[in-house]
Amino acid sequence: MVDHEKQLQQDLTAGMVKILRENPGIKPEDAMRQVSKDMLANTPFIAPKGCPVNNLPNELLAQIFHAGVAMDDEDDEDDDFDDDEYDDTLDVLEDWETESDLDEDEGPHKRNMAKGKHAPKGKESAKDAEDDEGNDEDEEHEPRIPFQVLVSHVCRHWREVAIGTPTLWTAMNFTYGSSIEAAKVWVERSKTQPLEIHIDCSLPGDWMSEDDLPEEDDDEMDVASGSAANNADTDAPKPPRPELPVPSKEELYDHYDRVYAVLERLAQCPPAVQLETLELYNHDDVEEFELFDPPELKQAFLLFEGEAPKLKECSLWGVHLDWVASLSFFQGLSDLQLAYHANEVRPSFETFSKMLTSSLDLQTVSLALSGPAGPKEDWPTTPIDLSHVKELVLHQHEIDYILALLPLLHIPNVISLSLDFDGADYTELAHMLSIPIGERKTSILSGIQFLKITEMPCNNKAREAMMEQLINLKTLNLNCSDDEEEIFFKLLMKTSSAKPADSSKPSVLYCPNLSAIYTTGVSGTAMRKFVEARRSGGVPLKKVGMSGDDEVDNRDEKWLKDNVDEFEYFEPESDYEDGFIEVADDEMLSDGEDMMEMDDDDDDQT
Repeated sequence: MVDHEKQLQQDLTAGMVKILRENPGIKPEDAMRQVSKDMLANTPFIAPKGCPVNNLPNELLAQIFHAGVAMDDEDDEDDDFDDDEYDDTLDVLEDWETESDLDEDEGPHKRNMAKGKHAPKGKESAKDAEDDEGNDEDEEHEPRIPFQVLVSHVCRHWREVAIGTPTLWTAMNFTYGSSIEAAKVWVERSKTQPLEIHIDCSLPGDWMSEDDLPEEDDDEMDVASGSAANNADTDAPKPPRPELPVPSKEELYDHYDRVYAVLERLAQCPPAVQLETLELYNHDDVEEFELFDPPELKQAFLLFEGEAPKLKECSLWGVHLDWVASLSFFQGLSDLQLAYHANEVRPSFETFSKMLTSSLDLQTVSLALSGPAGPKEDWPTTPIDLSHVKELVLHQHEIDYILALLPLLHIPNVISLSLDFDGADYTELAHMLSIPIGERKTSILSGIQFLKITEMPCNNKAREAMMEQLINLKTLNLNCSDDEEEIFFKLLMKTSSAKPADSSKPSVLYCPNLSAIYTTGVSGTAMRKFVEARRSGGVPLKKVGMSGDDEVDNRDEKWLKDNVDEFEYFEPESDYEDGFIEVADDEMLSDGEDMMEMDDDDDDQT
């Protein structure tokens, strides 16, 4: 306290001297008032005369609102809801204002937040503790107001800026019972901007077991979703709102009837001339993948009259279309994801080939228990030319199926690969990835720079063969939750079994260009040993990412931060997925172009 008083006296004295020197005729009391005024001008304890943020240009204020919406979205992704919490999660189309509700908001909009009051330490009564606990629960279950709605309630100026910024109102979520009137308000505010529409077709009770089902439930979960955009033709007829059937308890876990209802309505929609992304998901657990179940809902639909000229991304999980009639959908794609389709509703090999080759912009192909329909004996022998593809995802295929399909995919420029297989021995697949197949002069793995292995059951010799081929690998994502995948992790600390071309040089570790690794199921102590081993082998790591669920004590965390350029935690199967793509995208773009040029040169030489 004495130091603060001393500093205050020094500041006052210095200020007085300066003012008296600059204004010889000024009275001492006037000089003191001027010094006090100057010192209090920037103090945080005195309220400003105006609101500085209101001096910002509207364009900059709108950008701040966008940043708030983005942070709000990140918080939504990070939240893990249990059943009760999910019930209180806010649907942005539900309960919030229309124009008539909030005509002239001038003052700040106050949220009714319940906050517990804590008694002095050591004097809190049991009743106070119970009250605090109840208040905490109320606060936890307070519905979250969408950020753009929140700022539009602060004052007239902010409301005008928020409502006048169409891009703040383009993302909408439809769940069971959503208000169509509120949706119309958001569409009106979005003006002609492309929309992002999420449709959740789950119904009450989907998150409960049969024993826990009440007579009337309000729970919801994601079963089918879609992203769409405004149709430029404002005079086009609007499809009726889907009336999804309410199933009985016996039918409650058969979700495809709702997906079917949505597909029926989308098939009645006019051309989606602004549609850029289409994602349809059905997350039913299905054990039979030969015949489609239920058979009465097997009908394949043509959506939007087969016209979506701006479509760039398409994901179909457990949802099939009329593949032949829908071929026009795939002409401009950059990303195609097919997953969990029964053999009966998969496209023929000829149609599958046309789907993959109709767009030269196709960069990413993801196949998870999906692909061309069998029998494999009827497939042609000429490979599908996918020279333009850079990312390939292969998940959950039966061993015989993937061994037959992979040689028919000509993928000379793939530099990002994701593998996830279980339930069988995939040693043959590991060997196939490690040797030249078809007309290739090198193995598929030799060109891979970004690799993710979730599960890959195979013998040790096959694992070593895979590691031997990954000479260009830069980033690895490895799930070591199972012992089999942990062997890959341990191999990376060992010297390659291959002899160097120059016998005078020492052998190097596997994956000599590896600079970044992301792991799940690895402890901090094990990662520390790994980093030390790579550094001792002359191939140090630059970046380490570890699952937030794994055990890393403070000492190991500090050591890792001190010994690599970047260290971070990620949430398995969420943050990492985005981070992996973000890390890879820029490098993939340049590296992929270089590889294509090299491939062209090889063709010229031949």
